[in-house]
Amino acid sequence: MQPLLSRGALFSICQTVRGCGKSFPMLLRTMARVNRAHRSVVWLRRTEDEIAAWLDTFGNDKWLRCAKLAGVDFDRFKRRKNIIYYNDGRFLAPDWVRAIRGGALVQWNDFRDTDDPREELLLLDEAFCTVEKRNRYAGNEVHDLLDIFTSLYREGENDIRCLLMGNEEMAQNPYFDYLGMKPPHIEEGIVWLAPAHTKEFPERYGSVAYERALNHNAPSTLAQTLAGTQYGGFLRGDSKGIDRGLLAALPRRRGFYVGIDFGKRVTLWRGADGLMYVSLNAAAGPTLRRTLDGSPDTVPITPDTKKKLVALRRAFRTNAIRFDSPEAYQLGLDAITRVL
Repeated sequence: MQPLLSRGALFSICQTVRGCGKSFPMLLRTMARVNRAHRSVVWLRRTEDEIAAWLDTFGNDKWLRCAKLAGVDFDRFKRRKNIIYYNDGRFLAPDWVRAIRGGALVQWNDFRDTDDPREELLLLDEAFCTVEKRNRYAGNEVHDLLDIFTSLYREGENDIRCLLMGNEEMAQNPYFDYLGMKPPHIEEGIVWLAPAHTKEFPERYGSVAYERALNHNAPSTLAQTLAGTQYGGFLRGDSKGIDRGLLAALPRRRGFYVGIDFGKRVTLWRGADGLMYVSLNAAAGPTLRRTLDGSPDTVPITPDTKKKLVALRRAFRTNAIRFDSPEAYQLGLDAITRVL
């Protein structure tokens, strides 16, 4: 994680496979930083229950191992509610400084005017989740994160940065969508990404540093047992629920079939090979939407329009649909099942 944060980006994103350490090295870094420089971290999870469960791990074996590796006596730490403090003074004359402030995205309103110059990092742990969990979130998680960050960020007064880290639970990343960025299809490494509306700013402030990390340890017994399954693919680095056998590049010889738009448009094509393909490519043509919205290409979804999707139903029934990217897989499969 250190090479990513050393880029100095305002926003950093780290997506990893399950079993590839994230919270452990960040906890280790946090302990070392508060000991060396009195710098602290705002540690977020998505809900109050999640952050409460994480704070309740305080004092377990992972915390003890982190303190030992950081060269810090764990007895110098204490927890009071959602704050973890570090004693930088003598035990008989303690000097308690804040190491970690725990919080939840849903508590965004509680962070107003609570900025602290010693807080150098806003960390959203387990930032990426499944579609089902996102749908259960009571609010807009991207806006809630940005509300918290803008409450803590004071340009010229502090240098707090934001880090989003988590397993690649889903191919669609709401933060990429919000910033107008295309997800980089890299196996591993760190790249700079340019948000659509900030390309004119210097790289350090107008870009996002992105890292994708793999687990190079020997495969566990569980990973070996699940090899070849969808969950085995998730342990290897695929987004959860993605079947690699259904991913295929768009053929050159293809014809437009229909567009479907439930907030993000997907395009369906008929290939000369008899398969149907799904992509996120922009294409002119009739687009199925819930209702008329003023767009000239809109075809409202009705029982009659659904009946006309004979070729799509046949392709779906015979497993003859392919997707040109994990994002197209996730969005396209959801769109198709909603119109059939």
